[in-house]
Amino acid sequence: MTEDFDAFNDFERSMWEQRATGYADGFEAVTALTIEPLLDAVGAHEGTDLVDVGTGPGFVAAAAVARGANVTGIDVADAMVELASRRVPTGRFENGSAEALPLPDGAFDAVVGNFVILHLGHPDRGASEARRVLRAGGRCAFSVWEPAAANPAMGVFYNAVEAARVAAPADVPTGPPMFGFGDHGAFADLLRDAGFEDVAITACTGTLRIAPEQWWESVLRSTPRTGTLIARQAPEVQAEIRANYDELVAPYTDGDEVVLPIGAVLASGTAPNS
Repeated sequence: MTEDFDAFNDFERSMWEQRATGYADGFEAVTALTIEPLLDAVGAHEGTDLVDVGTGPGFVAAAAVARGANVTGIDVADAMVELASRRVPTGRFENGSAEALPLPDGAFDAVVGNFVILHLGHPDRGASEARRVLRAGGRCAFSVWEPAAANPAMGVFYNAVEAARVAAPADVPTGPPMFGFGDHGAFADLLRDAGFEDVAITACTGTLRIAPEQWWESVLRSTPRTGTLIARQAPEVQAEIRANYDELVAPYTDGDEVVLPIGAVLASGTAPNS
């Protein structure tokens, strides 16, 4: 990365402190798509020493503990650390950045991060930190969203905003492209450049069944970039975005709900033995 995205990291941190409960309430179903594939990719099992980077409310941590793993969860927001600690009382959770993990070198068997890379100003640092804390032969796996065209659950918001031709408020720092690592080659290169071997890319698909009003409110309450961008618009612009959203989700209607396809991609790799 050639740009300085430190201001973006500060923005994300402050937003997660404010939106932790909204995210916990609204995103468990959609992020569940990649939880088991992440844990499978790193071979999480009884006794695995595992780091959950960007642990959030502890969705992945809970699943890892259910497999018998010893979980350390890291998150930049104290509010998320509190939620994860309540959800997974046997885990160890602490505040810290994925770009500078407060953990020792070579101490863990596995590192996972569910939709955390896209929230980092410097994703290359996040990948390098995962490599640093892994033992030789340890495994890492990260997930990101596919681009809007392959991921209507998220794409309806991206396209609704784009159709309204609005820009982010001036006080919202620019970050790396949200769907940048939906480019599978770029995602694989991220891990290879950090020193991982045997890098593999896995596509994950599913569906989200939800009332359209509920999904709209969940994204507005939960997401730092998209939710803030919409909420900061003038009322008439918000109304236009909402009208665009309603039009975009209409083809997915099933009774009182919509059934939206979800697309995500998982990148995994192995720390060298020497």
